[in-house]
Amino acid sequence: MTTNGDWLTARVRATPAALALIIGDQQWSYRELDQVVNRYCLGLQQAGVAAGHHIAVLLPNR
Repeated sequence: MTTNGDWLTARVRATPAALALIIGDQQWSYRELDQVVNRYCLGLQQAGVAAGHHIAVLLPNR
C-alpha cells in the first residue's frame, strides 16, 4: 500500500519544481508543498500525535 506521504515524496524526487497545487493566485511546487506538509507534521508530532492516533481536519466547503 502506498501512502499519501510516499506519493508526495516520489513526486518531490521526480519533479521538485513542477506545479503541485494552485490555491487562488498562489502556486506551489512539489518541493514547496512537501516543506509545508513537513512543518504541519512536525507540529502534530510536537503536540503528541503519533502513529495510530486519529485526528480531524475541518475545512470550509466552498
